[in-house]
Amino acid sequence: MILDPNVLTEMVGDDPALHKALLSQFVPQTSDIVAEVDAAFADNSAETVGALGHKLKSSARYMGAIALGDICEALQNAGEADDWAEIQKLVPQLHDVFDQTVASIESTYG
Repeated sequence: MILDPNVLTEMVGDDPALHKALLSQFVPQTSDIVAEVDAAFADNSAETVGALGHKLKSSARYMGAIALGDICEALQNAGEADDWAEIQKLVPQLHDVFDQTVASIESTYG
């Protein structure tokens, strides 16, 4: 699942305007972290990739971005294990899932 709007409802109540406001902050902040992952990947810093995966994992899941949270957890684990083969597979997936998440947010919340 890319986006589960019920997660935000459980966290902050059934307030679509609040959901939209929170997600409008989440998207640019997440975009910045994805750019940081790209920089860490270019610098061959598995540790930083893992730390950024950890950083984004919780906020993604809190916002209901389930698939994004899962990719971030996998990046965290790969970074901690210094598993470059896995990191090389996951970074492009991070971009795809982020784009899908943004599209889902836009279609759900306008």
